[in-house]
Amino acid sequence: FEKDNKKISKFLDKNKNSIVIVHNKYALRILETDYKGREKLLRIGKANKKNISDKGNREQDLLDVFIQSLKEISKNNKLIIVYPVPGMEYSAPRKILNQTRKGEEIPIISSSYDYFKERNKIFFNSFDQIKNDNVFRVYPHKIFCDKQIKNKCVANNKNELFYIDNNHLSLRGSELVVDEIFK
Repeated sequence: FEKDNKKISKFLDKNKNSIVIVHNKYALRILETDYKGREKLLRIGKANKKNISDKGNREQDLLDVFIQSLKEISKNNKLIIVYPVPGMEYSAPRKILNQTRKGEEIPIISSSYDYFKERNKIFFNSFDQIKNDNVFRVYPHKIFCDKQIKNKCVANNKNELFYIDNNHLSLRGSELVVDEIFK
């Protein structure tokens, strides 16, 4: 994060009063785990391992640096934080294709809303601590979770596909989130 933060700071110093939209696969970047909680060590994690041996401390240190950078950005800029996008256990298009090949009805692909909330609690709590009139929040889970199916996050409905795999939004899914950003 340090190298990226320096580039971003330098750019924002020259371009005050910008609108900055922050979105990432936070669990992958900071917790270094995939949807199922399996460790996925990234370059950033390997670099930080030199200084921080305990995984829990490394995660908290990475998150602290990230949150501090967001606070700094929000001092002189509008900051739109896009909270975590729910992940799916399976690739939605692949699962739908497999089902429809068998002549079955288009299934609604879903994942546990409770699992999403638990896995991302650390990010919600951290982002909620950023208090500033320049901070705006977008909650993708309010689009995809607990509406169509109680306690589930959905990857599609009967007419639209919201994901291109298990964790990347489709054009339609992205449009729904972008609509919230514009609001």
